[in-house]
Amino acid sequence: QQLRYVNKQSTSVRLQWHPPLHLNGVTEKYNIMLAKGRSVSPHTHNDKSLAVPMTVDGNISNARLTNLRELTWYSVWVVAVNVRETDGKQLTSPPSDVKVFGTPGGPLSVPRSVRYNVSAVSVAITWEAPLNLRYESNIWYRVSCHNTSSNPMKQIDYEYVSGKRNKLVTFYYLQPSTNYRMEIKADVGYHLWTRSVTHEFTTKTEEISRPCTTPTVTQKSTSSVDLTLYCPLSDAANLHDCHINHYSIKYRLHNSGNRFNRRLTTSSSFQIDSLFPFTSYEIRLTAVYDSFYCNIFSSPSFPLIIKTNPVGPTSPRNVRETTRNARNVVIEWNVPAYVNGTVSRYRVGYIKGKYMSSTSTSINITDLKPNTVYTYIVQALVKHTLNTGSEQQI
Repeated sequence: QQLRYVNKQSTSVRLQWHPPLHLNGVTEKYNIMLAKGRSVSPHTHNDKSLAVPMTVDGNISNARLTNLRELTWYSVWVVAVNVRETDGKQLTSPPSDVKVFGTPGGPLSVPRSVRYNVSAVSVAITWEAPLNLRYESNIWYRVSCHNTSSNPMKQIDYEYVSGKRNKLVTFYYLQPSTNYRMEIKADVGYHLWTRSVTHEFTTKTEEISRPCTTPTVTQKSTSSVDLTLYCPLSDAANLHDCHINHYSIKYRLHNSGNRFNRRLTTSSSFQIDSLFPFTSYEIRLTAVYDSFYCNIFSSPSFPLIIKTNPVGPTSPRNVRETTRNARNVVIEWNVPAYVNGTVSRYRVGYIKGKYMSSTSTSINITDLKPNTVYTYIVQALVKHTLNTGSEQQI
């Protein structure tokens, strides 16, 4: 009963359990059944998945399993063998509940050859995959950055990346002359995490590369903004023959405190789409260099605060004339079905290039010519945005 593990290593595990509550005789021994896999049970296992059972004396309620494979899932259960006092016959108890556990990675299973490149405001990390992977196609890495100068230590950002090839992750917007800790660990399949590789570093006092220029807005709409990107190379970058590989554009809702969304581009022109209408966004630009060894990373640009265009109102409804004579007409209408704000005024056009304004839903036009056909259009103005208008012929 109550089978559990109390000490788990990469190649061994110690188990404990309680003796059966109802004994039909004396417990002679315990058989510990071990099988590879997470969904194995005493009723579904096969001979290929089942390891050789381990036997311990009936007076002992713990055992240490050794020679396990690291980063591997196992299922284990215990069966008690009793000797009946009346005739000495051996009786086997029902199996205990199945305990599932995964062995952690050993020293060789952590990400290897970790290298760091630190500037005043950024850090780039590269590493190689662990040596003894079990599930290479499913491997994921979690890379986190912590500010150790703050009390308590604060995690400032993290990234998840996948694949077994060598990786590069860069964290931006760090503070100069500040202590940080970087942690990397690998999920080698089914949430079996290796031990973390940690590295302490201090950002440089000042940035030797030039900061990126704040992006220039060339066009914007209700759901997108077009930007022109530029980041000048520093003298040190030219000296080391470094070139910009791509730009990193980060954006988020202004004053929201949310994590930045990130887009990458190799072009100096870029469009951020899927934005909300009439909403303010904070945009930052960083240049990423093509050489990891040149020790140059661009400083981020100053934040660009931009507001997308509002959605214009629908057309005024039920446009009609209520009074008409030879030289004037009174026109009335109903407010638009959808406004998206407050209508500041209405614009009524009845001669090409000539308009009248009204703050109410009616207007009196007085300078008309007798026996003349006019086509007039009524438009609603909301936050400097005009709708398409409603036409009517007089």
